[in-house]
Amino acid sequence: MTNGQPWSSDSGAPPLFATPRNLDAPTDGAQVAVIGETLGTPLIPWQQYVADVAGERRPDGSYEYQIVIVSVPRQTGKTTLIRAVGTHRCLVCGRDVFYTAQTGKDARARWMDLVKILRLNGALKGRVKVALRGGSEHVEFPGGSVFQVFAPTPESLHGYTPPTVCIDEAFALTGAEGELLMGAIGPAQITVTDKQIWIVSTAGHADSTFLHDWIDRAMEGMPRVACFVWGATDTMDPYSLDDIARFHPGIGFPLNGKVLEPIDVLDQVERNSRAEYERAYANRRTVTLSHLIPAEEWRRLITEETEAPDPSRVVLTYDVATDRQSASVLATWSGADGLPTTRVVLAGPGTGWVAEAVAELDTEWRPTAVAAIDNGPVLDVTEQIRALGVHVDVLKEREFATASGAFLSRIDAGTLRHDGSEVLERSVTGLVTRAAVSDGVAFSRRHSSGDSSAAVAAVAGIWIVARDGTESAPVVRFAS
Repeated sequence: MTNGQPWSSDSGAPPLFATPRNLDAPTDGAQVAVIGETLGTPLIPWQQYVADVAGERRPDGSYEYQIVIVSVPRQTGKTTLIRAVGTHRCLVCGRDVFYTAQTGKDARARWMDLVKILRLNGALKGRVKVALRGGSEHVEFPGGSVFQVFAPTPESLHGYTPPTVCIDEAFALTGAEGELLMGAIGPAQITVTDKQIWIVSTAGHADSTFLHDWIDRAMEGMPRVACFVWGATDTMDPYSLDDIARFHPGIGFPLNGKVLEPIDVLDQVERNSRAEYERAYANRRTVTLSHLIPAEEWRRLITEETEAPDPSRVVLTYDVATDRQSASVLATWSGADGLPTTRVVLAGPGTGWVAEAVAELDTEWRPTAVAAIDNGPVLDVTEQIRALGVHVDVLKEREFATASGAFLSRIDAGTLRHDGSEVLERSVTGLVTRAAVSDGVAFSRRHSSGDSSAAVAAVAGIWIVARDGTESAPVVRFAS
């Protein structure tokens, strides 16, 4: 979508979405192109289009777009575009630029790349001053304007009046983190006429609500917000060389001293998980950082058998979210087809309700076992349940790692069943792994997206049912 200026097929891959160019408005785009040449990184078509639209000016000198959102795959040259725009603002416009990324360390590393270029550049060498003081690193250009790096926290902008702010790799910011940062930038720019905020990133995952919300707002027509998105459509195959050439705007152009070819992008498959490759190189939103369990694979395991035929054959498991803001209780049994079958019994906010609920179910059902993982925030709840007279079995770290691996294997093989609840689906498809002390991997509550409690409880229940063969074992209960 490039209404206003046609996007020709020989100008690189067409964008999925692009704010149209107003051909009647004056723009900084041509000057930014000159700066790109000066820095040794001439703008390629997608960069030039963004520079043209983002640089459109109103009669009073302000920018037509006060917020510019750019979402492109890796290896497209987004960092070189930021350098050219930032250097133009400082050198030509005499305006300060403030730059940050997902962490202060990452921001400084990318900023130092600009420093190296400026120090070696024949036209600018000796004309810029570099300050490397911790917390206020900047490049000072002739005339006194600065290109300054800062940590992505509201406090870092205290006392500054930054005309241009760039947030790079914005996918790494949660909604709260991003909006707190935007809340600090707004007041700092309130007296600035030619203010602009750039939000630049590859696509994100489930936690990237800040980036995705702003892209969605822009696509819905939010005033004075420009948006540019390149990437694979839903009908494209990100592993096809032909489709990579169709969606990746860097293909066929020199980047880092080499003309980028589709095979260069496809080579990244071996270096990344499937989800990370699709997020970073196809610029597709993903569910999690590692996208271990796609929703479509999980849904094919739904069963209509959502009630255990005999409650006394059930394994009752529970878990608590890492922030202790929610918890889940699940029942798992051997289904009619002999496969472990699990369903959500209870799920809700907080954790104060869990102990009494489990104790009541234990009295009513007399299940084969009540169990939980032996680590993390669930430990306090386990002690509360035991204090109510319920015997609780626990899975130690090594067994939980084994259970995690077995859970993934069963999904691949189609040898488990579940009730299809939305709570459980969100929890399972948000799972990511961590290293386990047993030299294996286990699911991580901390790094998974959203509330992992239902998924962790399911992993434990399915493992115990399969391990103990509860479909044939006699029910033996002992007093706690």
